[in-house]
Amino acid sequence: ITAVAVDSATNTYFIATSDSGLSVFNGNTWVNFNTSNSGIASNKLTCLKVKNNIAYLGSSVGLSIYNAGTILNYTVNNSTLQCDTILSLECDNLGNLWIGSTKGLLNFDGVNFSSVSAFNNQVISAVCFADNYLWISAQEIFRMQNNSIKSI
Repeated sequence: ITAVAVDSATNTYFIATSDSGLSVFNGNTWVNFNTSNSGIASNKLTCLKVKNNIAYLGSSVGLSIYNAGTILNYTVNNSTLQCDTILSLECDNLGNLWIGSTKGLLNFDGVNFSSVSAFNNQVISAVCFADNYLWISAQEIFRMQNNSIKSI
């Protein structure tokens, strides 16, 4: 197991694994989504973030989004995603998905991906949204608010 998340509005549990894809428990039934029975891009998930009953799944082959049984995959080959190796995921209070990758910090607004140039080609191992700041772990710790970045 690489990550566990709960959607508190629906009491749905999401479990990302390192070799079996995504398992979803709705309170009664477990359903597993993997490369052989669904459109999930990889069984080897590196991270997971759930918001509004949508699961965002990171792997070494891009970003998968699970929404009510449907899976969409984003890669460098089929989207504006700049890096396929996803290490961390976080949502902010504006609905943006922040993506830590091996090539920097990315933002997904639901349609397009963009990179934060201050972090280009840095490994972003963790992102966390708290106190209206995006906290970023790269070679050091940073916090970002309204595109203002401060080293901590």
